[in-house]
Amino acid sequence: MQQREEYRHRSHGGTDQSDPVPARTQLATDAQVASDVDEVLEEIDGVLKEIENVEDWVRGFVQRGGE
Repeated sequence: MQQREEYRHRSHGGTDQSDPVPARTQLATDAQVASDVDEVLEEIDGVLKEIENVEDWVRGFVQRGGE
């Protein structure tokens, strides 16, 4: 995360005096993103549990040759 902030400062010609995102706000945003990702993964897991043979279902999406 520190590297990302340093990149922002360099890419916009700013100095270390400017604070693009307060640390508290950034932590809250990161926590929300992590929570959202967890929800999506749980939803995917739920769908896959409903399918009897997941392996065959996934193979149905694999392209072969020139398809």
